[in-house]
Amino acid sequence: MKKEPSDVNRRSDGEETFNRILSHAEKLFSIDGYAGVSLRKITSDAGVDLASIKYYFGSKEGLFHAVLARRVDRMSEKRLESLAKIEICKDSEKTIEELLRVFLIPILGDTPNEVKELQNYRLLIALVTNSRKWQSVAFEVHYDPVAIKFIEALSRTLPDVPLERICWAFSFFLGSLVNAFAETGRIDRLSGGRCQSSDLNAAFEELVHYTKGAFLGLRPAKQGVNR
Repeated sequence: MKKEPSDVNRRSDGEETFNRILSHAEKLFSIDGYAGVSLRKITSDAGVDLASIKYYFGSKEGLFHAVLARRVDRMSEKRLESLAKIEICKDSEKTIEELLRVFLIPILGDTPNEVKELQNYRLLIALVTNSRKWQSVAFEVHYDPVAIKFIEALSRTLPDVPLERICWAFSFFLGSLVNAFAETGRIDRLSGGRCQSSDLNAAFEELVHYTKGAFLGLRPAKQGVNR
């Protein structure tokens, strides 16, 4: 008598297929964007048929949305856990730096393996971050609530700075971070080889230093600094 696979095995196989599709789609989308990748290419690379895409994601757009949203929950969880541990001190350079660091770490990765694992995702976010379509579908739902928490924390740190200026500065920071971690090679050319876009640790530290200075520069001119 043929032995039927257990429910556990079926669930395990289904989860493996689901994640394999997402990983291959993430890599392909990160290179050629949404319009440049066909479902045929994704199914071929992932070793699945079109029915699997339809079953798990419904459509190409559903798959792309799932790829964008895939890692957000864990990143958001890490950010909020770290945010909760930060003591907000008024006009504190240290507080600003801590807020920037704990926001950046989840998208870069805590370990060398995580940094490598998240590479395609960072490239994909850099490709779509300015898309009006994906702002409403993915960013507004999955990213903005946590970003607003950090804006609020920065506003408490710099209470004499109008909230509008905090919002603009944080928006500029978000644009800078996707560019800094996209490994485009442009900084290599602009610096004549003195800087490498593949040096993500350097990009991280320089982005924190630059953005911290920008936020500190928002304060009224006569206000002091608590370190």
